[in-house]
Amino acid sequence: MTSTGRGRGLDVFREGDSPFRTLTFVRDLTPAELLTHMAVDPETLALRDAADLPDDLGEDLLDDEEPVVTSGVDGSWTWAWEQGGTHGLDERILRIV
Repeated sequence: MTSTGRGRGLDVFREGDSPFRTLTFVRDLTPAELLTHMAVDPETLALRDAADLPDDLGEDLLDDEEPVVTSGVDGSWTWAWEQGGTHGLDERILRIV
């Protein structure tokens, strides 16, 4: 659900000031394709162990300007978990994916 223009939908998250996470699911795209559609800079892609992210990135893990996005696959579904940012709520991105 996206915005209805009546203060409902995802607007409550877009306008907040607290770090939160978004989880995006798509079918039949690779993780790299999904991240590209989400406007992730391909130069920043790297394989990392999710357990190491807090140690590797510290406070940057929840950066709302340049959030950390992890991605994976389960069957035909690909997911992207964005930590700290709201790019996963951007209606332009949601329309693309």
